[in-house]
Amino acid sequence: MKTFRGALLPELSATVLFCDELRQEASGKFILVGVYGPDIMVPDLPFTLASLSLLINVKWTHERELILKSVRTEIPGHDDFIQALPTPTPSATAISDVDEAPLQHATLKVAISPCRLNTKGRLRVYVNTSQGEVYAGSILVRTAAEFAEEVNARNVDIGSLLTVVSAAYNLGANAPAKMAQEIAEGQARIIASLLKDKTTVQPQDPEQPIWMSIDRRRFWVLYTQPWHRPEIMTTSSMTGPLDTRVVEQNALGCLLELTDQDAIFDLMTMRITATRPPNALVS
Repeated sequence: MKTFRGALLPELSATVLFCDELRQEASGKFILVGVYGPDIMVPDLPFTLASLSLLINVKWTHERELILKSVRTEIPGHDDFIQALPTPTPSATAISDVDEAPLQHATLKVAISPCRLNTKGRLRVYVNTSQGEVYAGSILVRTAAEFAEEVNARNVDIGSLLTVVSAAYNLGANAPAKMAQEIAEGQARIIASLLKDKTTVQPQDPEQPIWMSIDRRRFWVLYTQPWHRPEIMTTSSMTGPLDTRVVEQNALGCLLELTDQDAIFDLMTMRITATRPPNALVS
């Protein structure tokens, strides 16, 4: 493989942009309408798009004598769409600028109209050339309901985050100055954990420590007074005590997990009690 200014130079490559509509002005500029990101989201499947346009850029080294033959699009649940290309490709040009890599390139426009999407999956684009087929890229086809489920699975209940931030702020305000950094680091770690996993707001009880469930087996518990550590957290439900283990802890709280692999807790009935052994004051 050749190099240009110390970087590897691929002998043949292609990229693709997906959009609803594609037009080219007399000046050579392209107007793209409705450019897609990582996916095509439709209300339901099967679904028919009025049009799906592809803007493909192919690059290859000067030494290659290349003929672009066709563009093949793999459509989930449908026959491949193949569009033949004129020979030679009118838009193929050579880059001769000494400050640019020694390549030739061609810009290809493909319109699939209408575009029938039968199933979810990846829509993939390939360019067939005289020296083989090159992969240009893909886009994921899925439904809005599927996307909503994924977002819901990732999102954190804002109420839980506000609870943590408010509680941490109040605890930090009353903590000794020397513990301020530890409190801040603990708050950041817990919030990062809650952002990563789905969090559920727990029933608020002034007699209990503030706690947030990540799932039905793990939950963060804030110490009632971080400067009075260690606190012992005891969990129970209507059926009796729940055995837990400490997965992680910091100055602000601890992450507990049920030790019984088959056990889950009920948000409405679980209770957490915080107790401090004698002489637990952090000096």
